Amino acid sequence: MGCATARDWSMASLWLHPPDSTTALYTSPCVYVQHRNEDDADMSAVPAILEPPRGLALNAFRLICPGVHRVIRFPRPADRAERQIIETSIGQAIFQAGDFGYAAGDAALVDSEPIDLECDFNRQLHLFDIRNCIRDQASREKLKSRIGFGGEIHITGLNGDVEIDGLRVERRMRLRVSEGNMPRRETWLVARHDTRYLVAGTLADRQVRDRSIGQMAERIEGDGPRTGEVMDVSDHEITLRTKGQIVAAEPSKYTLTVRSSYVNRYHGATTLAKLQAASGSLTASGQRNRYAVKDRYKALAEDMEQFGWSIAMPADRQAVIERAWTEIRIQGGGI
Repeated sequence: MGCATARDWSMASLWLHPPDSTTALYTSPCVYVQHRNEDDADMSAVPAILEPPRGLALNAFRLICPGVHRVIRFPRPADRAERQIIETSIGQAIFQAGDFGYAAGDAALVDSEPIDLECDFNRQLHLFDIRNCIRDQASREKLKSRIGFGGEIHITGLNGDVEIDGLRVERRMRLRVSEGNMPRRETWLVARHDTRYLVAGTLADRQVRDRSIGQMAERIEGDGPRTGEVMDVSDHEITLRTKGQIVAAEPSKYTLTVRSSYVNRYHGATTLAKLQAASGSLTASGQRNRYAVKDRYKALAEDMEQFGWSIAMPADRQAVIERAWTEIRIQGGGI
């Protein structure tokens, strides 16, 4: 058992969620994390789906790494422009440290070589490789993934998406790989379940295009910017603003991600209520869902079951996600 402050956990969901309440409690100055004693449990005798926690628990899972990473090492790019060229050519971000650059998987680069490195060689490189292996795992499970702000991994394509009145409620699992300093270094997978709204069709639909100016477009297939604000539209082209640049794109490759205000304006309050019920914030009768937090824990367990509790790594190695919630014991916090 060790002590960690909120600074040790970089994900905003370091809130303690009592399973039968919608109230989120901020951590007290010292949070004690109690691990299950694996000697006291038969790890093979696990339930079909991880049950929601019965007490205070954190939506974090301990990730057990095999201890060695197979990565591709190559001479460090001379400047940012060369780095961008390399990343574009191999379709992934690279990691830089000292005189070398590092890539995950089997990236083919000039003067590169595969090399095995222990986790403690560079802990940030360790986290970098784990993130890439998580994305590869999602692809093997026929799921979609992308890297969001701060290295957060967004997993979509999960079971349970719902289409209502031309809009889609999409389930999403958000994963952050981080480390704690308690009292030995451990790697954690902090996970959250949420939903978002998208237009069910694409910007090839005239009605969707007519409503798209100022909205956020997201690519659903093919090449082009992943997201961008819609600045202009025509029958055969849309203009997006992304990362300070204006880019032309193919309408049929994009849809819209929308907020409640868009739904209310173009589809009405009844449709919005249906979407909110499907996402779990309201009950079927339109009342506030008092068990929304517990439902999100249940949904997260379902997401994790679909994603899997082990992560394949190069050289026939495997990382394991501990199949248990992290129990929280608050000392001196007045709770």
